[in-house]
Amino acid sequence: MDIIPTKELLYAMAVVIVTIVYFAFTMAPTAKITKVIEPTKTTKINPLPKKLKCFRIRGIPIGTTKESLEEELMRCLPTYESDCSITLARSSSATLIATLNSFETPNLPYTIDHDFLGVTPLFEGDEPLVDIITIPGLGSHPIGSFKGKDSVWIRDFLPQDLPSARILAYGYNTSILDRNAKQSISDLAKAFLSSVIAFRSVTKALHIAKISFRNPDNVDFFKSSYGLMFFGVPNSGLNNKALMQIVAGGLNEQMIKDLQVADEDHEPTQFLSTIKQNFKQCCKEGRFQIRSYYEQKETQMVRKLDNGLLVKDGPLCFMVSKSSACDIGINDNSCYEDGLLRDHSDLIKFADQFDDDYRKVLHGLKGLVDSASNVIKARFASIKKLSSVEKRYWGDLNVPPYGNFKETKKIQTAVEGTL
Repeated sequence: MDIIPTKELLYAMAVVIVTIVYFAFTMAPTAKITKVIEPTKTTKINPLPKKLKCFRIRGIPIGTTKESLEEELMRCLPTYESDCSITLARSSSATLIATLNSFETPNLPYTIDHDFLGVTPLFEGDEPLVDIITIPGLGSHPIGSFKGKDSVWIRDFLPQDLPSARILAYGYNTSILDRNAKQSISDLAKAFLSSVIAFRSVTKALHIAKISFRNPDNVDFFKSSYGLMFFGVPNSGLNNKALMQIVAGGLNEQMIKDLQVADEDHEPTQFLSTIKQNFKQCCKEGRFQIRSYYEQKETQMVRKLDNGLLVKDGPLCFMVSKSSACDIGINDNSCYEDGLLRDHSDLIKFADQFDDDYRKVLHGLKGLVDSASNVIKARFASIKKLSSVEKRYWGDLNVPPYGNFKETKKIQTAVEGTL
């Protein structure tokens, strides 16, 4: 069955958002966080154990079943049964995408990667009504950001709890440590809209979608967006001077500077203030349901060594304060806020299905999913009522009373064949 376009399907999109700068506290693709250990003569260096990785397998023919793919994997991965698990979902009308947990890269005749750039479907129910789009922070991995000790909750157990949803993971490359790369939040938001799915900086992207009515895809996205879940998003700025030292002199320095608190009073920068005002207007017009989660434990800062390595041995602080995480400029029943007893780096890493914080987040997400579909269908189906002025203008476009013209003496006798 072909995938139906958004404007024909009329589905709602509940968007899950995580922190804006998650980079400094996780293993980013371009950086390595380590502990500094001085070796001694008696130090015995053992080889590092292999790490379980999540691979993406693209280009799988549409008729492939999960069972047949597992048979292929067992032939090329001797350890498949003991250390692997897979997901399989449609990526187009012709191909499927699988994700695989494995210690080794499988030798399959498909496209395999570990970066997860772009959109990766993790799960699709039999009749999905809602898209849940997960978006990591700057420099963070689309899968690793949501990984607990032994599982990735958006992949391994969220599908069981929300079978009526399609779960999509969105990934992008910010290359914060790449001193030759220059990006901006606006660039990233526009890239999100061009793929018509999702981006972590959804506040900026929704504003672009709202003002870009010439593109029907943008209108569809704005109109079908319903719920937003923010995890440690620094609406009023990020408290991390160490990160500024890490990116100092690089082309991305300004982007990170725009996301910091502007002064000791923790006032937002002009850039963040503008985004907040635009997003506030979007919320009024789009009528979004918003749930903001904030950290209740301090996070240990990182610093950059002379050799380029990042070490996590700095002072403790609240990376994103409660006021910054929850201050979106709206105070009504559409907004909800809650704290999680976690630091910034562990805010969205849940151990298992029975994790108390996961159950708390799931409860909120279920509420969005249950109400999203009917609300969005009503948005697309509603017929605009004309005001009195609009009715008058509409009436002026109707056929004029030609009979009245015939009776007037100011008009000459009509030529044969005309009115």
